[in-house]
Amino acid sequence: MQTAADRARTEHGVSALVLPALPFGPTSEHRNFGAGYIDIPREVHQQMIWAILSSLVDQGFQRILVWRGCGGHALSDLIQRFNTLGRVQVYLPDQPFHAIWRRFGDMAVPGGHADSFATSICLHLRPDGVRVDRIMNPENQSINWDNPNLDFSRYSATGVIGDPTHASADLGRQLWHASVQAAMSDLVAAANSS
Repeated sequence: MQTAADRARTEHGVSALVLPALPFGPTSEHRNFGAGYIDIPREVHQQMIWAILSSLVDQGFQRILVWRGCGGHALSDLIQRFNTLGRVQVYLPDQPFHAIWRRFGDMAVPGGHADSFATSICLHLRPDGVRVDRIMNPENQSINWDNPNLDFSRYSATGVIGDPTHASADLGRQLWHASVQAAMSDLVAAANSS
């Protein structure tokens, strides 16, 4: 998001303060993969988002954009409730990732979590952090993303949902730039709204 904010300032004169990404959130879908994740209950996560928004409003911020990197963090009801207070306008744009994948990826390649989209971006931004020798297609079955008790272990032995074997640094560069463009467009639209 910082890259998008920098571009919004340079290209459109929009100033935006980017808060650090929250390090933890609801991740109950990982529960059966053992150790190494922090699962914050949805209610606590939503209380934390509410408190952050309230703090920003108390400091005088008039427009706030909430950017989600994960589809599992359903915040639309919370944002709608917060906006009914009439103190500020909080924006929760639709996630652009599926549309971006349609533009640059192969729609026949299944996606979801640690898939070709995410792996490509990692290969572009942090190639040394990707263990390419361990990338494999887990051949998952179709997943029910609307299940509030989603458990990735029912669909995948590795936690990967989708097929990461189509990932590349070049694809990651395209996906990254399109994602930054989408985030910048959302920042500019929020800044220019009345």
